[in-house]
Parts: sequence; C-alpha cells; structure tokens
Amino acid sequence: MFSRRTFIQWLFLLPSWATLGLASPPPKKKLKLVSLNDPSAKAFKYFHDAAEVPKALGIKPGTNCKNCIQYRKKGEIDGAEVGQCNIIPAGMVTAKGWCRQWMKRP
Repeated sequence: MFSRRTFIQWLFLLPSWATLGLASPPPKKKLKLVSLNDPSAKAFKYFHDAAEVPKALGIKPGTNCKNCIQYRKKGEIDGAEVGQCNIIPAGMVTAKGWCRQWMKRP
C-alpha cells in the first residue's frame, strides 16, 4: 500500500521521466515520391516535371503543383521541394510537377 508521502514523491518524479524521453514524439517518416505507375497518379495524368507534359493534355504555361490549391509543402527529397497532394495520397509530389486536376491557389 502506498503512503501519501510516496504518492507525492511519485507525482514529482513523473515530469522528469517525460524529459528523459519516455514521452518523446514518434520518429519522422521518410518522404517518398509517388510512383508514376500509382493508379491515382495515372488517372490524373501526373508528371514529376511540368516541362515533360505533352501539349495535347492542355497544360497552361506557369502551372505546376507549387501553385495548385491541392499542394502542401512537406520538405525536400534530393534537393527538390516536395509536398503532399490532396488528390494523389500515395506519396509526395514535386513542386514542379503537374496533373490534370491543377487548380489555381487563391
């Protein structure tokens, strides 16, 4: 049975345990580019680089993932800026990428 004194001592020790790493945040996930063979990337005709998009798809100059409303910056992979896309959830898309669902960021 715990005494009141022991209980109070334990209460003062709990915050110090948290600083020792017992309550540390989960490790960061490694960022991974979406595969061009992914079903959602194929369905929306996603390209890692807007310069590689065939003109037949109707790409407008200056459109890319970075200025799309669906894009949220997350980090870098091999020096290239990448982010998460709301409509292609399988992995990260490049900032200079493009897909048919591009919509101007307000």
